[in-house]
Amino acid sequence: MTKFSFSQINTWGKCNYQWHLKYVEGLMSPPTPAMSYGKLGHKMIENILRGEDIHHEIVIGEGEFDTGEIDEVQQLIEDATASVRMFEASLPLSDWETVELDGVPLIEFPVEVPLDDGDSYIGYIDWVARHKPSGQVWLWDFKFRKSFQADWVEEIDLQKPVYMKHVIDLGIDPIGTICGQIKSTAPKKPAMTKKGTLSKAKVTTTWEIYRDAVIENGLDIADYEDMKDKLKDIEFIRLSRAFRTDEELQRTWDTVFIRSVKQIKTQSSSFEPPPRSIGFMNCNFCQFREICIEDLKGRDTEDLKNQFQRREDYAA
Repeated sequence: MTKFSFSQINTWGKCNYQWHLKYVEGLMSPPTPAMSYGKLGHKMIENILRGEDIHHEIVIGEGEFDTGEIDEVQQLIEDATASVRMFEASLPLSDWETVELDGVPLIEFPVEVPLDDGDSYIGYIDWVARHKPSGQVWLWDFKFRKSFQADWVEEIDLQKPVYMKHVIDLGIDPIGTICGQIKSTAPKKPAMTKKGTLSKAKVTTTWEIYRDAVIENGLDIADYEDMKDKLKDIEFIRLSRAFRTDEELQRTWDTVFIRSVKQIKTQSSSFEPPPRSIGFMNCNFCQFREICIEDLKGRDTEDLKNQFQRREDYAA
């Protein structure tokens, strides 16, 4: 019995050999600050949606936030808190209500869809919520990103249609999906110049934060009104929507997801590594690029592989 995740299906779609290194040989990259920021941000949003304190169950040095870099994590928490607070205010959350299934709120809701041969598809739905003014139900996914993706990218997202199909099968009828893109860098306070004025360089911040800095430093707000226009186009939150039809959901499930599962199961029964999808777009961002290149040259790659962590369920 195999449990398939979207991450596994997505990796298979990008490059079969990358999938082999990650899910057959069990190679894992160590957590990065960007990954930690996203994990913190997701937990904070979950806390807010559940009516908890934003920092509920976030304890530095324990559990999933266990690390020796205490100061670094503390800064990540402060920055993620600022980002999530901006998201909370921008919706605003008061316009939304969480949908429940048999009394269970659909927040970080676990998904396990049975497949053939005892296999299953697993994952977590970030949020299903009803927009109070319109009555529309949407399936949400939260992404913390350094730079935002274009809105049209939501149309080709393959994860949320599968989740949406499952939600509909459970008797809930969302009209589409929303990717809540949140900037993975917190707004910055403007710096003071040697002349005792605030810098007018285009800092990554909001007019509200810039205005507050003017007031805090006892400066005349009239001298900085021009910054309102300079800062108005800086985004920290972007909501990308996609309306989904039943036909689209079913075709995504049948022609993309199920087909990939069948291909993976066929490959899993083979003793040979799968083919590679070599090209700039795939290889430029692949954490296993050096292993792949050295393997193609016929060189031993064990030392390179040993630089990675191994999944706990990997059997050598």
